[in-house]
Amino acid sequence: YFSERPLQLSRVLDALLASPEWGKRIPTEHIGAVGHSAGGYSVLALAGAQADRQRSAQHCRTVQDDPGYCSLAKGPGGEAPAVAPAAPDAQPVSVADRRIRAVVALAPMAVVFTPESLTGITVPVRVIMAEHDAVLNGKYHGQYVVANLPRAQASTVAGAGHFAFMAQPTFPLPSPAGDASSNPPGFDRVAFLPSLESQVAEFFADQWR
Repeated sequence: YFSERPLQLSRVLDALLASPEWGKRIPTEHIGAVGHSAGGYSVLALAGAQADRQRSAQHCRTVQDDPGYCSLAKGPGGEAPAVAPAAPDAQPVSVADRRIRAVVALAPMAVVFTPESLTGITVPVRVIMAEHDAVLNGKYHGQYVVANLPRAQASTVAGAGHFAFMAQPTFPLPSPAGDASSNPPGFDRVAFLPSLESQVAEFFADQWR
């Protein structure tokens, strides 16, 4: 889980750069990555953050206010970890891709990263969190990234839930993390998304002006 997700993105980039149709169109010095939730984990991993699989189990043993994450970190019956625990001497998962020159992480899953690997990230990072994230408590995920990466740009979307960064479905989309079509009372996702698009585009544009 921790290695394969980001590696899939690197393989897509490999294919695009090798493509006769697309390769010459991609400015290799201006490649950015944006991801939401587990995708936020993936783009931070590509930027150099390293996951220590033991941090997940330790986190869920010691906190009570991140139930969304901790329920997802268990198997379907809730009795066994979905991700097998690492051996005590296991090395952190390292899948950095030097071609990634800037990253936007939206409500990222991040508690598994080692603090020293976050501190070591050198590319520009933008973290956007949701005020009412019931899936990934920002205190342990997005804010944890920012605390260990002071150069990161960070903001929190007032009134937003975890799924605010996705297109608004027109029908229920149930998942283990909840209904992706739902929003906290009073939050207008359709009105918010154009602003999000502008923020992300401006962040990347600012890096390469």
